[in-house]
Amino acid sequence: MANETYLKHGWQITARLFRSDDAAPNIDKLPHPAAPMLHRIMKNGAPVVVHSEPWSQSQLDLRVARGCHSSANDFKEFLMEEFLDFGRKGFWILLPYEVVKDEKGLRLSPIGCVPQDNRRPRMIVDYSFWCLNDETMKLAPEGAMQFGTAPLRIREALMKANPDYGPVFMYKNDMSDGFYRIRLSTSGSLKLGVILPRFEGLPQLVALPLVLPMGWTESPPWFCAFTETIADLTNVDLQRNKRVPAHPLGEAAAITDFAVQDEQAVRPIPKSHKPLTYQRPLKKMEVFVDDFVGMGQDHPSNPLTNQRAVLSHNIDKVFRPNRSTDNQWRKEPQSQSKMAKGDASWHTVKEALGWNWGATTKTLQLKEKRVSKALTLLGEIVDCKRVSLKRWQQVLGVLRSLQPGMSGSEGHFSLLQDALVRQVDCRVRLTPEVREQLEIFQDFLHGHAKRPTTLEELVPGVDLHVGACDAAKSGRGGVWFTDDGEAIVWREPYSEDVQSEVISDQNLTGKLTNSDLELEGTVLHHFVLGKTAKVEGETTYTGCDNTPAVSWRTKGSSTSRKARARILRLAAGLQREQRAHHRIGHLSGVNNRMADDASRLWHLSDDDFVSYFNRTYPQINSWQLYRMPNAVNSLMTSVLLNSESNAESVLQELQRHTLSGPHGLPSATASKSIQDCPQSTILCSSSSCLAPNGDVEKLPPVRDRSGVERLKMPCVRWARPFPHWECSIRG
Repeated sequence: MANETYLKHGWQITARLFRSDDAAPNIDKLPHPAAPMLHRIMKNGAPVVVHSEPWSQSQLDLRVARGCHSSANDFKEFLMEEFLDFGRKGFWILLPYEVVKDEKGLRLSPIGCVPQDNRRPRMIVDYSFWCLNDETMKLAPEGAMQFGTAPLRIREALMKANPDYGPVFMYKNDMSDGFYRIRLSTSGSLKLGVILPRFEGLPQLVALPLVLPMGWTESPPWFCAFTETIADLTNVDLQRNKRVPAHPLGEAAAITDFAVQDEQAVRPIPKSHKPLTYQRPLKKMEVFVDDFVGMGQDHPSNPLTNQRAVLSHNIDKVFRPNRSTDNQWRKEPQSQSKMAKGDASWHTVKEALGWNWGATTKTLQLKEKRVSKALTLLGEIVDCKRVSLKRWQQVLGVLRSLQPGMSGSEGHFSLLQDALVRQVDCRVRLTPEVREQLEIFQDFLHGHAKRPTTLEELVPGVDLHVGACDAAKSGRGGVWFTDDGEAIVWREPYSEDVQSEVISDQNLTGKLTNSDLELEGTVLHHFVLGKTAKVEGETTYTGCDNTPAVSWRTKGSSTSRKARARILRLAAGLQREQRAHHRIGHLSGVNNRMADDASRLWHLSDDDFVSYFNRTYPQINSWQLYRMPNAVNSLMTSVLLNSESNAESVLQELQRHTLSGPHGLPSATASKSIQDCPQSTILCSSSSCLAPNGDVEKLPPVRDRSGVERLKMPCVRWARPFPHWECSIRG
């Protein structure tokens, strides 16, 4: 039928007659700045502008002769059924190549198929094969691409939910036929054509998309412009407690409401997060491409059923629901098959975006399917001596994607990254140290159910304990200002063995840099805090004047198998044991004088050192010196010097040392809190660091907690723009 219409009317009319119409009738009147743009795209189609010369007839013939990817030939029947279904829905048109080869601007890309476990294969058009994606001009709105930070914003919202308003529930509403709801321009369809496998008894067929195809570089931002607009409209209505009528799909969505409950115990809100909790019931919508994730607390002002209906009605304002005149193949914009599985029902544990979210218990849990896949992958290579580069990249990708759900794993990637860098002839060598590291990840995965990640480990709160540390060849030291008003100072010299290995102008053969020492100092710094204050669930801040050490701790890894790799493993393990969120930022050397003194004044005895601090940096409460156990210094020396040292064994030994005995702080009566030191505020759950504004050289010297807080590196918000995303057009 499409062939006959094309021969009679040509491409322009054929495309208009066959393509689907999914726009809501009043999309141009939406109360959103993006409304005119959405209306224009739904009317005229998304533009496809390519800055290279049109393909010649000989180029087309050669590329058609090459054909599709081999994977597509393995799934011929699936592809034929898929494209016939697409044709019925008005998504694609199938035409013989000989009929359309003279169309101006025609380009054809190969298609492939990726098999999936227990699911239908995934069809992928390779628009990169002939460089079409690289040659496409970026015209879609850049501000629509917010989905990468959606998990971070969900973490923050759940962490800030106020338990006084009851349990937190979540639901997920998926779009059906996602990208295929958005039209392409008729000229753009010709540029995004696809070469199909050869079917027996049929001429060489090509498929021309009438809607956004999967695999084209501009499809995600154009589609996200629509879903982000829906999320904006929903959030505005939720904040206004707007009441809406029941939605026709409401009963289908509520099929398993409240049937899934979190079995984990509800924990009290840590002190760091109490000032940041919402003062109203949580009601919020996030979107990850076509997956809407709602979070809410039931309240008379806005019941959960109304919150879900608000989203459904706003989807209908952008993508029209089915009409009686529609053919039988058209699906509702909201996925009814996912509703039947309970995805759109309110639960306190919800599977969304690849994670199991404990909404009320504020935990992030790994999905069993992802854990099983990762364990299978690791099991296949852990005993190998070499693996292919492609397989190793797959391993790194899987482990990195699971890292937030394996608390304390962020410091265990250095050896794996180093192995990647050292690959030879596309083969990666697995040394005994690398295989040991893989076994550690296996342990993380096996124990994930007993040790879920708490959101306070991922989301920073108010910095409860603030300090600074420093290290030099002679030793390391630092200061802490705890929440209860204590001023703690600690110091510990390096052994002669360590000092002899520090690289300098006089010792070019050493194996330790000053940055390695600074990095090790941050670990002892957090060890001291864990022994002198309550840190579980809390947020701490450390200032450090060594930029590489700050960067390594922030990223959690370094491409190295040297001492810093072992130190980062130890730092991550210590954070996992303490269950705290450690923030580390840069503090310029001129402002890090207290920590500098702690790491350098070795000519002073302990008593004289404390007297010097009380005299030079007076506090409301006198300084108290933490005396490091000798065994701890020996353990850290082994980490710095011994490439065979087991960081996990060292961590276990560190945890054995307590404040009892001759070491640690002397007993003291409880002191009053520092009243004149303002608490800092954290703007978001995930951040990148920025240098403080102003000329720090002109600021008064840092002598107390307020001085450190004044120079803390702030956080940058990842929050959704409110009330709407930035909808300016690129190009």
